[in-house]
This record gives sequence, C-alpha cells and structure tokens, in this order.
Amino acid sequence: LEEVAIRTKKFILFYALEKEALGYGRRMALALREESGLPIVAIMGEHELPLEWADVVLTAAGPLEWLGHIRAAEFVITDSFHG
Repeated sequence: LEEVAIRTKKFILFYALEKEALGYGRRMALALREESGLPIVAIMGEHELPLEWADVVLTAAGPLEWLGHIRAAEFVITDSFHG
C-alpha cells in the first residue's frame, strides 16, 4: 500500500501509546487481518520500534492526518482513549 492509497482503500488502523499494548494489539491486528483480508496501517511515533508485521507504518502523521486515518479506517485497534 502506498500512503495515497490509504485514503481510498479499506484498512485496519493500529495505534498504541504504551509498549505493553504492542503484543496484545499485534495479535488482535493480525487475527483481524487474517479474518478480513484488510491491510494493517500503523501510526507510530519516531521513537517506537519498527513494526515489521504492519503493511504500512506511518511515523509523521500530523493531527489532521491522524484523525483522517481514524475516520477512514474500517477497524481501529488502540490503547488510547483518543482513538
């Protein structure tokens, strides 16, 4: 997936603030991808570890982009009340 395609295709959005949520969130996202066939788009801060299991990893999403991705996603997996 290219970043531009994110706006037009269905996807699973993953966003985690706490490192502890990465394991549980990863298992949920992978199970949902297997069930739905949708790609996983992860929004992570620059300080986070790379997520090899995600199809797209965004590290530079500003507030409007971040909200736009949440709005466009079919599913959102997060540990944040912001999601």
